[in-house]
Amino acid sequence: MMISRMPGCKTAAFTSRVVAFNETFAVMGKHYKVKRKHLAVTWHEATAGRKAQEIASAYVKALKYDRYQAHYILA
Repeated sequence: MMISRMPGCKTAAFTSRVVAFNETFAVMGKHYKVKRKHLAVTWHEATAGRKAQEIASAYVKALKYDRYQAHYILA
């Protein structure tokens, strides 16, 4: 894509990228037919990174969201 000529083009056109992360927790099996919703936990580098504690907090969020479920299969 051609960028039009403008003063200060490098400051306007080149910015840092936002890296986003996503963990999706889907309902499967016979519980899928019950009106239970899937859960997608998303975050970006400005709020948290990809360290173990941030990823584990996504799993904790999912477990708290569906805390009455008897069994979980994490694959």
